[in-house]
Amino acid sequence: MVGYEVVGSDDHKVGKVAAVEGDLLIVEGGLLHKTRHAIPKTFAHPDDDEQVVRLTISKDLVDDSPALKNGDVDRHAVAEHYGLAEGYEAPETEGLGELTPDDRAALDGLRQLQRDAGSYAHVQGQRPHTIGFALTDSPIGLLAWNGESMRDLDPEVLLTHVTIYWLTRTATSAMRLYAEHRRQQPPAGPTSVPLALAHFPHDIRPIRVCAERDHANIVSWHSYDRGGHYAAHQAPDLLVEDIRAFFGARRRGGLGTAL
Repeated sequence: MVGYEVVGSDDHKVGKVAAVEGDLLIVEGGLLHKTRHAIPKTFAHPDDDEQVVRLTISKDLVDDSPALKNGDVDRHAVAEHYGLAEGYEAPETEGLGELTPDDRAALDGLRQLQRDAGSYAHVQGQRPHTIGFALTDSPIGLLAWNGESMRDLDPEVLLTHVTIYWLTRTATSAMRLYAEHRRQQPPAGPTSVPLALAHFPHDIRPIRVCAERDHANIVSWHSYDRGGHYAAHQAPDLLVEDIRAFFGARRRGGLGTAL
């Protein structure tokens, strides 16, 4: 792909592929002042016949990404910029051994989610105040924005959430969580505090081998047959029981090491 023209989703020319480093394309752009940016391959679709790489993201998003310094790629900064370090995209799997078919399916699901439904995380993580002013000014806009990402909730629960945001005018401050998360430095190594995972079927599927790489003390890992991303509303009995079991065992001293 080196030398291929790169075109954004807005049909604007981004630059040319200067190199390929694993799962990243290094793209060089600019007229007088040349800069290089890293683009995750998950956003790139090469056309070998036309020698063009078509992106599912805009040129502006690439231009705003961290530029390479001395040819070095800050993978964490790149992942944070593109919203790939927030659970919407597969983490690096190099060196983790062979993934199971279920792991591969979960990986594909994460990538599909990022391509088709991850735009809100980019906006809220990068420009929370811009969209915040608009949502605080329009109850219809606030309902539409939240309804898109909270569509799995029952209508009355969704309306309750949106009403609280509207009456308290806290849409912007709520979205700042995404921006603040992006500013956090990642841990230097795997976490060691006891960690529990409860997975519900209508949500992002976890990949255990990746979780174990980043967390050294996973003490509880349960998958349930109902519920989803909003388990507190959709399957509160299962969620409460899981939390009680985790903390109950901690009080008894029975969950101090990984299972």
